[in-house]
Amino acid sequence: MIFGLSSLWGGEQFIFSARTFTQSHILAYDEISISPSMQQRNKKVIKVCQIPLKAPLAKSAYEFLLEHKIEVAECFISSSVRVFDKEEQSLYLGISQTDTTVLPVYFTVEFKEDLATLYLLRK
Repeated sequence: MIFGLSSLWGGEQFIFSARTFTQSHILAYDEISISPSMQQRNKKVIKVCQIPLKAPLAKSAYEFLLEHKIEVAECFISSSVRVFDKEEQSLYLGISQTDTTVLPVYFTVEFKEDLATLYLLRK
């Protein structure tokens, strides 16, 4: 238990952000970004979600997160989202643009036997 908490505070911290852009309801741009944090932040820890491990972890936390980008995105999709929607219509043409951005959040990950638990770091 003590090791788990110390690894949570002293472990690697990461930054997650995502962006999608659609034009006329067609996906034009999609990016999910996970990067190591250069600064360690001591903030309030909030458990966000768990990702099941299919096999024992044989890679770094960063490699694991990159490999599971979609699952990580599902964890943070409701954290801080900004949506910009624009529609233009003329007599014969309608154009719709939607820009959705998940604002950058800091998080850490803790690995146990068969689970990776993601924790959001808040002020």
